[in-house]
Amino acid sequence: MKVPDNLVKAILKARSFLIVIHINPDGDALGSALALARVLKKHMGREVTLLNNDPIPQVYRFLPGWEDFSHTLPQTTPDVLILLDCGEVERTGFKNLPGKLKLVVDHHLTKQNFGDIKWGISDASSTGEMVFNLIHALGAPLDKDTALCLYTAIVTDTGGFRYSSTSPSSFRAAAELLEAGVSPWNVTENIYESISSERMALMGKALNGLKRNGEVAVISVTDSMYKETGTSAEDTENFANLARSIKGVEVAVFLRQIGPDSFKVSMRSKGRVNVAAIAEAMGGGGHHNAAGGLMKGRLNEVEKKVTTMVKDALGSRKPE
Repeated sequence: MKVPDNLVKAILKARSFLIVIHINPDGDALGSALALARVLKKHMGREVTLLNNDPIPQVYRFLPGWEDFSHTLPQTTPDVLILLDCGEVERTGFKNLPGKLKLVVDHHLTKQNFGDIKWGISDASSTGEMVFNLIHALGAPLDKDTALCLYTAIVTDTGGFRYSSTSPSSFRAAAELLEAGVSPWNVTENIYESISSERMALMGKALNGLKRNGEVAVISVTDSMYKETGTSAEDTENFANLARSIKGVEVAVFLRQIGPDSFKVSMRSKGRVNVAAIAEAMGGGGHHNAAGGLMKGRLNEVEKKVTTMVKDALGSRKPE
């Protein structure tokens, strides 16, 4: 994975940085940002501010440095603004992000044109793998805590090395991170083996309401379900993948209520449908196999509309 020379030179030249990630942060965004910030501060002596609009999910609070995230814009203008794991300012939840030079490091498909220097690899397994290569290009070492953050980023965005975006380079990066001292079980236990009883109850309610229409399966989480189970939006981490595991389902849809008549739509495909194209039609985006957007309407209306969009995409796919 070749890191652009102008990106490396821009980072080496700068003294102060603002690193910003997307709303509803996941393991890839958090791990990538924490790893890059640690290297810039500890090993390169730079000033770094981490910025995120939302609380850090409990499941990722084992990552070293998670408390360093600020939720308010800095008063001064840094030499460099870096958008990590997203390519548009709108995805950060902020406006007019400061930075004399603006960089983007992301592995999502985007049509936006933000940034003075953009490094995007849409078929990369994760932004974490990109940052792993960037750190090497900067000539910085990989200490245990940095490796832990990067391993978490790669593991979560590859689904434990199960997704089609996983490549030989993903495993090579993981091997080097283990050699730096990462314990795979530590990461697995914190992310996948520490589910609260409340989250499990919410998962049960969501699966109990699953609706299947041929190759499409839809599950939903509403405000009333949060109230009944004592949970919140952060307890829905990875819910979008639940229905995809059903035999015969090609596309799984997860609807998460975010307002009286508003839903966050997350779609997961097994590979034969480009859900990013569907997401773009609702003002969103993502990858071929994982994408999402927002949709207005009552739950039954949104379920029907999204199912129709996916069914149309399934019907128009090319024969294998």
